[in-house]
Parts: sequence; structure tokens; C-alpha cells
Amino acid sequence: VASSMYYAIVYDLKDPIWHDGQLRQAIAHGINIEGIIDALPRFEGEESIGPFHPESAGYNHEVQPFEFDPVKAKMMFMHRGWLDTQQDAHAGENNVRRKDGRELEMRMLVDERNDTYKRIAQIIRQQLAEIGVKVVILLYEDEEEITEEYIDQNKPQAWLRQFYGLGFDPYEAIGSWYSLSSEFCKFGNYKNEDVDRLFELGNSTKDANKQADIFKETHTMIYGDQPACFLFFPSGYFAINADFKNTDEYFRLHMAAYTIKDWYVSRN
Repeated sequence: VASSMYYAIVYDLKDPIWHDGQLRQAIAHGINIEGIIDALPRFEGEESIGPFHPESAGYNHEVQPFEFDPVKAKMMFMHRGWLDTQQDAHAGENNVRRKDGRELEMRMLVDERNDTYKRIAQIIRQQLAEIGVKVVILLYEDEEEITEEYIDQNKPQAWLRQFYGLGFDPYEAIGSWYSLSSEFCKFGNYKNEDVDRLFELGNSTKDANKQADIFKETHTMIYGDQPACFLFFPSGYFAINADFKNTDEYFRLHMAAYTIKDWYVSRN
């Protein structure tokens, strides 16, 4: 069963480096999502192409993913002035890219309590090092630690988190990308006036087909903006004794617990 939530690296778009959308797109080309999934033990997943789950009414099947292409990522960095000026051709090592004396760095918040987050962060750090990006992992134990004082001291530029890709209504999946949302621990400073307008329109539209068309348009906009590097939806497997019957309604995306009352035991 594919989860209703996906992993993503959300950027602080006020950061002097990562406000540049071309750099964010380069990161999308530089991360091997299949490689991440394969490196996680006993783990499967499905690539996330924007904020909507593939089974959501707001998912736009015409949106094409940023393919894994580290050469293209390097070229995009170079065209934005981030040069690998210290590459050691003999050792074959890639050094951190620089521009105006500054390193191309991503200081990324990672939840220390979650081994999967930590493993994903380590893999991303290895992958981005190969294209000249320095990833600094900032571990925290509780979201309440991430105060204004913490941000001033540690200057995080990104945050590895999970986001809803499928809710009971399509607009739940883009609530995190609505600039006026009051979501807990909101981070990133993403603001696209067209996305905001369509979010409000879709939220007030009663016609399900029109609402889906509206959110498909926002899907295209948000994925193109790359306010986050969208990674993947984790998949899980569930086992149940064959004696239990009428269980299909439970084993769906939302794992609707109220359906358990309709289970029964057959010993035939």
C-alpha cells in the first residue's frame, strides 16, 4: 500500500542561495530517487512528482519528472556561476562548488528520532557531494527546538520532511504550499500568487470535476517552482490471517479503522 504522505526537502526560499529556482531544479536532476529507495533496507516507494498522490483527483498525469541527470545538474550550476574550481583531476574527487568565494551549501534539518530520515539524509549528502553540493545535516529531537533563535544560530536552508499527498479533499495536499496557511512548523516562505488564487478557488468550488482541473493546474505550477525537492511516497506491506474476511476496505490508503467492525472470522 502506497502511503498518503511523501518525503521532500523543502527549501527556505529567502535563503541567498536557494531562492534561485534554477539551482533547485539542478538539485532535482542531481538526486537519484530510485537509488535512495533501493538503499533503504526492506523498503519500497513510488517517486513523488509534485504535491499530489497519483491517486488524488488533483494529480496531473501530464507533469513530467525532472529526470536523474547529474551532468545536466552540473551544467545548470555552472551556468548560474557556481564553479568547481578546485576539482582534483588526479584523485577524481569533486570539491564543493563556489561562487564569489561562497560554498554551495545546503544546511538541512533532519529529525534525529527517525532512522529513515537520517538514512535518507546520508544518501542525499553522498549524491549531492558528487555534483559539488555540500550538505550539512542539522539534527533535532523535537520540532519545538526550531525557534527563531535556533534558526538565527544554525541558519537552516532546507528541511527533510513528510507532507500529505492525499487527503479526503484534494486541497489538503497543497495546503503546505498555500502561503497563508497556518500549518504547524511552517517553513520555506513559498509564495506564488497564482497558486494561492487557485487554492482559494478550488477550496470554494463545489463541482468535483472543476475542482480537480483547478488543482491539476496548481500541480504543474508547484512542481515547476520546486519549492521542495519532491522525493517519494513510501510503500508498505500488511499481512492478515486468512481467517479474517471482508478486510479489503481497511487495506487502502487511509487505513480506515472504522471498517474493522465489519470483519468476521471464517474457519471453513
